[in-house]
Amino acid sequence: MRTYKRATEAATIVHADSDTRRVTVSLCRWDDPRQVNDGGESYFEKFARGSIALDDTGVHVLDQHHGHLIGRADPDTLRDTPDGPVIELIMSNSSLARDTLADIETGVVNAVSMEFAPIDPPADFLPAEGETVTRNAAVVSGIAFAFRPAHATQILATREQTPTPENTMTEEIQTPNSNPAPEVAYVTAEALERSTAALRDDFERSMLERSAAPAAAQHPASEFRSLGEYTAAMYRSDTSDPLSSALADQTTEDGANAGVMPPSWLQEVQGILQQSRPVISSIGSGALPPSGLEINWPSFDGDLSTLVGEQLVQKTSITSVPVDIKKNSTDVRTFAGGSDVANQLIARSSPDFMNAYMQIMLNAWAHCTESVCATELEAIATDSDGVFDPATGSMEDAAEAVFTASVAVETATGAPASFLLASSDMFVTLGGLGVATSTPYSVQNVAGHGAASTLSVSVAGLNLVHAPALSDGTLIASNSSAASWWEDGPFTISAEDVEKLGRDVAVYSYGAFGALIPAGVVSIPAAAA
Repeated sequence: MRTYKRATEAATIVHADSDTRRVTVSLCRWDDPRQVNDGGESYFEKFARGSIALDDTGVHVLDQHHGHLIGRADPDTLRDTPDGPVIELIMSNSSLARDTLADIETGVVNAVSMEFAPIDPPADFLPAEGETVTRNAAVVSGIAFAFRPAHATQILATREQTPTPENTMTEEIQTPNSNPAPEVAYVTAEALERSTAALRDDFERSMLERSAAPAAAQHPASEFRSLGEYTAAMYRSDTSDPLSSALADQTTEDGANAGVMPPSWLQEVQGILQQSRPVISSIGSGALPPSGLEINWPSFDGDLSTLVGEQLVQKTSITSVPVDIKKNSTDVRTFAGGSDVANQLIARSSPDFMNAYMQIMLNAWAHCTESVCATELEAIATDSDGVFDPATGSMEDAAEAVFTASVAVETATGAPASFLLASSDMFVTLGGLGVATSTPYSVQNVAGHGAASTLSVSVAGLNLVHAPALSDGTLIASNSSAASWWEDGPFTISAEDVEKLGRDVAVYSYGAFGALIPAGVVSIPAAAA
């Protein structure tokens, strides 16, 4: 079975602790499409929630793809988060592993890359140019540390264990093609003291010999063995020295010597922030039908209590009420953006303009589609009977309002709420109440909790999802049965503009919002302050 090894499936190193030699990493982000190039056609790839499994034989850890073995993944620590799967790596006690931990702490290494075997779709599936592939099942066999990967999301944690007979690795394990690590020589305090004493004795003896020799007239520069030694001495001496008092200053101030001081540039474009789509991820997304610009679906919104009744007297008429199954539809919309890029900018840019441009455009596409979906979800939301006042309400008040809304969601859809979306101001308010009233343990007898270190907030047992695209004061409880987002893309398209010596480049997708059971989207009103 083919094993995929590439930095485009890299994810973030969330935390590192060199004292216990453990590194906590996020393997990927759920439902987050990234551009991939396996040597053939370029396409997009994303991992469905729950699609990641670990190899039964173990998951190795390398300092880089095709590099040295420096540890293993701890399968017992694999856990799911709203953003993606997280796991702890146990680093060996080898010098290469210690160097890698040091690189993580200094930020030289900032991400990891999965080595996985695709199951669904299988490895022999060849996507078309620009197609988005959803990995529904994949087995991870290895994790390699990476530098500036395309799927960068941060190192979560590291800690180094104090060596014990149970956890100490006594040998550095290397791949067959690797060179053995050099042995490290240690200098004892006694040896260092002896060396220092010997140097001191040599210096004192040299000074005595010089003072005993007869003085002779010498040129002031005769004590220097080379022009470089003379120049260095002039740099160290003060301006009263007759050898240096007449020298002209050479500086870089006011543009001086600009011809030998070229500007330096970092090779990573700053400010390209990873854009997530919490609203779309919460309600769920699916593929568009293969054709058409309108999606239709049947629905029933009648009163079940009127359809069946008791026959009080035999041979009398039973309850009979028409059942109306309605037709619903929504339009397929297009989202796109692009530029006409000059060939000179493509060929002569460093760092690579097209790479940065496509990252920016894909983030802009995510921001656009998330905003559209959030607006549509707010428009169909029904107010709950429970009200929460963000100015005076407590976490207990919020929990009561959320519980009431979840009951309303169950009445409409047959299942309680599975997520709680909050605008930025409501997320800060509820998170602050949770931090002030509790400590974020996994199980508590409290109305809710919050942690600023992870921005994890729970209210009445529901995880609070930060959705910046929602309007201020918005708090929505729902589940995946009430609404859906269908899309096809994103895709990239390009064409040579020969007349202008350029290239037309664009990012686009098709999307549609479906209000499946509007009554199942319940908004918790925020009382006026």
